[in-house]
Amino acid sequence: MAEKTHITSIDENTAYWYLINMADTLHHEVTPELKGAAKERAEQLSLMMTRLATRLVFPSEDSGPHLDALEGGLDKESINHDGAILDAEQAVVDELMASIAGKAGPQAREADPARIEVYLKSIEAGGPATKVTAAKLLAGGRSKATFKVSQSGARDLPDDLIIRQDWAGSVTGATVVSEYEMLRKLHAHGVKAPQPFALETGSDALGAPFMIVAAVRGACIGGIFDPPRDEALALQAAEQMAAFHRISCAEFEACEGLIERSYTAEQLSAELDAIEGIVKSLEGENVTLHAAFDWLWRHIADVKGPRVLVHGDLGFHNFLVEGGTLSAVLDWEFAHLGNPAEDLGYVRSWAEQMTDWETFLRAYREAGGLKTDKTSVDFFTLWSGLRIYHFLMQARAGITSGKVRDPELTHISLELAPMLAHRISRELRRIVSDE
Repeated sequence: MAEKTHITSIDENTAYWYLINMADTLHHEVTPELKGAAKERAEQLSLMMTRLATRLVFPSEDSGPHLDALEGGLDKESINHDGAILDAEQAVVDELMASIAGKAGPQAREADPARIEVYLKSIEAGGPATKVTAAKLLAGGRSKATFKVSQSGARDLPDDLIIRQDWAGSVTGATVVSEYEMLRKLHAHGVKAPQPFALETGSDALGAPFMIVAAVRGACIGGIFDPPRDEALALQAAEQMAAFHRISCAEFEACEGLIERSYTAEQLSAELDAIEGIVKSLEGENVTLHAAFDWLWRHIADVKGPRVLVHGDLGFHNFLVEGGTLSAVLDWEFAHLGNPAEDLGYVRSWAEQMTDWETFLRAYREAGGLKTDKTSVDFFTLWSGLRIYHFLMQARAGITSGKVRDPELTHISLELAPMLAHRISRELRRIVSDE
């Protein structure tokens, strides 16, 4: 039987930290919410993960006597030696469990209703009569902490608010400061972006910069890999993309922190060099990724297109849907001035799961979207996949170093990296076959 080849391998140290992060999450975030047999089973699972992690790092070579040492009968020395190894392994398990139990849990992103209320009272849109009635951390938030806040008594704030806050565990480097003024302009143009109300650039109020926007009705009903199979929603997404692509760049050029990137050949070369360096240093040899980088390098000079506001992360993980209608486009942290083909390349994989590509493009252009060429869209299809992949590799590096203890990042680096590698491979094969 031929030896099995692993396309995307996970070494023992990586597997160890994935297991520790999962045991950590179970202990601190799942088990406390359970009762009875379910609570007991969750505690058992946490212990099982810890023991499996121990087996990954515990010395296995020359770990004890072989059975042939006992052929002459009981051998006290061999029995004691083997017992000492088992004692040491159990001690490691006990130490790990004690360490997990003794910590505060994964890196905290917790809502503090009292501090939020103090802040809302201090701003003009809030005022002294403002009272926070509820505040909770929302799921997701892989690069920002996101809280839903309910309030009453404010002068000029809706009852339900969203706080988007910079988070130290993020690997994207994006900040809410660059989003705020842009959201004001987008909302004024009728784009389905959340209406912003306040921006705090310092850390005194809640520990890190944040912005406050209106909550929008709706729910995320899919993700970047698993969109809803609804052609009407795909065409609405195309129309929203056209709505902000057709706004003049001059409207956004003065927005603080909003930069031009991934646009000129020089910018693309510098960014691709950085992305490739990180992926190769953290992932090693990978035929698909190597070939994808090679294709991009050979086609940088072929990329062209107008200059527009690019969202940079369009997908159903960042859309809200209410009653079959796309109600909001969220998370503009990657927005920049660039090529509209970048957004088109990013969405192609999920759009083709909802409708055919030509139908999507027709809806985009009929709504005022700009003309792009096939090579530029193909370029950014591969580009966006590799760019996300390099963020996932950095998240994994944080986890495997023991510095990041966060369930969201553990999940995406473990679950999404192989899915993304497969998507890159699929798109690369399509692009190469079309040449």
